[in-house]
Amino acid sequence: MSIEQQPSLPPVLRPANPPRRQLSELASRFARAVRGDIEGVSLSGITLATADLRPGEAFVAIQGVNRHGADFAGTAAEKGAVAVITDEPGALIAEPTGLPIIVVDDPRGVLGDLSAWVYGTGADDPLPCCSRPRAPTARPASPISLRGSSTRSASSPGSRPPPNGTSPERSSSPV
Repeated sequence: MSIEQQPSLPPVLRPANPPRRQLSELASRFARAVRGDIEGVSLSGITLATADLRPGEAFVAIQGVNRHGADFAGTAAEKGAVAVITDEPGALIAEPTGLPIIVVDDPRGVLGDLSAWVYGTGADDPLPCCSRPRAPTARPASPISLRGSSTRSASSPGSRPPPNGTSPERSSSPV
């Protein structure tokens, strides 16, 4: 890896075939204001990171410690973002990109709801990445019973460390 390259990002869980959502519907559910033309624009996902952005996704720009995410809206546009979702200060920064802007009061606070709506993963919906049945195991795990056992070794499941940091073999406390 050359010094100029960014380190690779950990993989992001996304549905293999995300639903297409209309930006106008997203705006009617979440926006305080809209800038630009959103009619006929559809999106297939959302992301906070331009390094992870895929064409057709909306870029969510939030205020960071040192910079506003909207500072990266130009990069998002170059990578195929279809819109920016941000707060009022971010909207002012992102305007020169020409992308439609969905203004929300608190992008960080609404991110979970946005993601659930975009990907169709509400509280009662199965996660698209986890909906396949698991392969059966070779044999079921047998339950461990400590009932009737008067002693536990340090390696027994459910054992607790002895009091005051002493080892079980050298414990001087009365039992």
